[in-house]
Amino acid sequence: MRRVLAILAIALALIPSACSVDLDLILFNTTGHSIVVVVGERRIELAPSESASFKAGSFFSGEVSVRQAGVEYRYVLEPSVGLPSAYYRSGGWAADVWAQLDPELRVHLIPTSVSAPGAPSVEQPHGFPLAPVSTREHAT
Repeated sequence: MRRVLAILAIALALIPSACSVDLDLILFNTTGHSIVVVVGERRIELAPSESASFKAGSFFSGEVSVRQAGVEYRYVLEPSVGLPSAYYRSGGWAADVWAQLDPELRVHLIPTSVSAPGAPSVEQPHGFPLAPVSTREHAT
């Protein structure tokens, strides 16, 4: 009986890690210009209306920047702000959060009731729209 209880306890301890959400962020370029999204060492060229997918955790660690017209804009999402679960789009083992980069290079979350990027939602959760925390000149 003790052995069965021990196995059951181990199984229950593993459930939260097996069910944790591996969140992807889908970023749509609605700036009207071509941009380069930099996530760590990865460079993603995006024409207007195209999107890029990357792990949302990259925003928390300051690994996301956008390059446009010789300037690099770096973004950091404070962990205390987070990404509200009301914006999660579930599918299979992962969940996505959609966001769009506006012409002023601010990141807006796209509500789950919206099926495509467009005019940014007026109502945004605390911390959004997310503005760059720093800018620097960048040789193109």
